[in-house]
Amino acid sequence: HDALRLVLWSTSRIADMAPGDSLLVALGEAGDEVDVWGGEVTRAEVVEGCVVIDALSHTAQLSRTRLSLSWEDQRVEQIVRDLVGAADIDEVDASLTLSWFAVDTQRPVWGHLRDLASLIGAEVGASASGGVRFVPVAAAPNMHRLRRGAELVRWQLADQVVAEARGARAYAAASEAGASQWHWLKGDGGGGAHGATGVLAGTLRTQEAADAVASARGARRTRRTREGTLVTCGSPEMRPGDVVVL
Repeated sequence: HDALRLVLWSTSRIADMAPGDSLLVALGEAGDEVDVWGGEVTRAEVVEGCVVIDALSHTAQLSRTRLSLSWEDQRVEQIVRDLVGAADIDEVDASLTLSWFAVDTQRPVWGHLRDLASLIGAEVGASASGGVRFVPVAAAPNMHRLRRGAELVRWQLADQVVAEARGARAYAAASEAGASQWHWLKGDGGGGAHGATGVLAGTLRTQEAADAVASARGARRTRRTREGTLVTCGSPEMRPGDVVVL
């Protein structure tokens, strides 16, 4: 939920903030600031003459919300909007249609959103104002170039071994025989490499949907082979789902 920590002088004009207070953070020259974070205070602590404020973006309320809902033949975009409800939404981009999807109160809404994002290869996060962003990873137009000795202050990169991506296969009446025909599962059929197991998902009733999910999982697996931490100068235009080139 875009965790934020502010360490303030005890005489700061916001040193008296309390849990539940709203907070907005902006970067830039005086009079020309750009909003980069919006949320609410979750903890306020006095430490050796300083005040430490911890906060989370407004999306955090979705980790405190539980719903029981179901959908049939609905686009992921609409499912996300129904789950978010009255909370702020910045952008939702997900065209895949699921034959069936359901949530219950055993888990908070945020957990279900993360499941959907993982299913279709999207990134779920918060906008500069704290609204929900549910978007695919895409280079255009949101690609940012960070240069050594310029925008990059510090970085650490690592290549790693990751598990093969699980494929996905359509459930029940959706195969080469057509959507109206029940079928037997042939082999793995999940699109996984080197014998990787395909997931038989009840939400996927068409081969097109299964192929889209398998492709998204493969792309996520490829991205995970390289991880890193970057420290850059204030860049308010960077948001979750954007692509960074070093």
